[in-house]
Amino acid sequence: MVIVFIATRYQTILNWIQNIDYAEISSIGIMKQNGPKIYLYVDSQLSFQNIIRLFKQTIQKQGGAAYVYEFYGIYNGMIDYNAYMSETAKQTMKYYQSIKKDITDLEILNYQQAHSL
Repeated sequence: MVIVFIATRYQTILNWIQNIDYAEISSIGIMKQNGPKIYLYVDSQLSFQNIIRLFKQTIQKQGGAAYVYEFYGIYNGMIDYNAYMSETAKQTMKYYQSIKKDITDLEILNYQQAHSL
């Protein structure tokens, strides 16, 4: 699963997330970075919501209450800033139908193959 992590002080938070041994998560890898946007590949059977819950708990335990950050999913190759919207509504939005994608299926497939996932 691809999760987009956005933060101004991303290095510190990313270290916290990657250095915790989660029983439910096999691996966490950085697929690509675009400024403060980090595209993480999370190998897990957990739902997006449960993965984010674990990440946020880790950040809180490490003292990260003062850090500003957010996690987003991917919808149709684009960062899903509107996760609350229905799929039907998203299908009508130009943003989600853009030809230029934030991350492509090929990028995801290449990452999975390179890391034997």
